[in-house]
Amino acid sequence: MKTALILTFAFIVNVLYVSVSTAQLSDALMLTVSNGNYSDQTAVRFLDDATNNFDSDYDAYKLSNGGLTPNFSSYINNLNYAINALQGSGKKINQTVSLNLDVAFSGDYIITAEEIGLFDSKCTIVLIDKLLNIKQDLRANPTYNFSFNVGDPIDRFTLSFNVKSNDVPNTTSSNSVAAATFTTAVSDTKMQDQTVNIFNSEGTILVKVNQTQAPILVNISDLAGNTVASTTINNATQWEYSALQHELYIVSLVVDGVMHTEKVFVQ
Repeated sequence: MKTALILTFAFIVNVLYVSVSTAQLSDALMLTVSNGNYSDQTAVRFLDDATNNFDSDYDAYKLSNGGLTPNFSSYINNLNYAINALQGSGKKINQTVSLNLDVAFSGDYIITAEEIGLFDSKCTIVLIDKLLNIKQDLRANPTYNFSFNVGDPIDRFTLSFNVKSNDVPNTTSSNSVAAATFTTAVSDTKMQDQTVNIFNSEGTILVKVNQTQAPILVNISDLAGNTVASTTINNATQWEYSALQHELYIVSLVVDGVMHTEKVFVQ
């Protein structure tokens, strides 16, 4: 048995638990899908010694959960994996990975990047929602909120790993006025964009729309991935959130089917 396996895994009641040493964690990603007390996890990682087929030293097949627990796995070559090791490392990673999600009940779910390893700084890790045509950089915002119904296509999501660019691919659409280039907004410094402005003003996070568009979905989460506010802007030009804590928040907007993300530090 090879000793290069970095993550220590134990399967208890078909739920994947992981003990991670930060110093050991490399090109690995762990995702959790959850609704209330029901959750499931899947892990994808890259190793030079791995293949895109089943590797007994690195991979683990997905075992189906029972009851109300969702089933979440990566999918390749007609097989579902709880742990999927693929070939590559460092700057050689360029891979799209299909995800399968099957739920026992309809509702609002959250996909969270629980652990993101020491990928190359130029490696984008993008979650793609094919149903809504939304692409979200998990390194900028590790939490994705969505609704999922029993009977929905189980292959709704994919992951894109790419070291060629620091930009999230194809995040503009022909219907959007302009794609925002988001940078960290500190204190009262405003982010200028033809579509939206997001900034902090004396402890209040302001979202200003320069022209009326409907609807614009807004979600604010803390660094732990907890949603602290969520709304839909309809036929309005401004929405505000009074932050309860002085910390860094992640503000996500969906405008014309395109996800934009801004980090706002509230002092």
